[in-house]
Parts: sequence; C-alpha cells; structure tokens
Amino acid sequence: MRRAPIDHVTAAERAAPRIGADEADVLENGVEDGCSPWACRGEADALTRDNFGLAT
Repeated sequence: MRRAPIDHVTAAERAAPRIGADEADVLENGVEDGCSPWACRGEADALTRDNFGLAT
C-alpha cells in the first residue's frame, strides 16, 4: 500500500509568500474595530454571560 507524503513540502508551499505576526493576528482575529456579516466590533457594550455561560 502506498502512502501520501503528507510531511513533504511542495515547491508551491516553498514559493508561497510568508506573512508576519501582525498580519497573521489580523487574519485570525479580524481588525480591531472591524465588522463581519453578523456583528461589528469596537463601540459595543461589554459582553456579559448568562446562566449557561453564553455571551449576551
């Protein structure tokens, strides 16, 4: 049985541009006061938790 070389770095992966820590943080968490299709960040009141531990 043959196995896929999942630990092999391809030429395309080597050629892909690297991103910095700041850019990675924005990609992971979004911009500080940005909006998504569901909500906006920044000027909202502080979130609280209900009896089930969910943010309200």
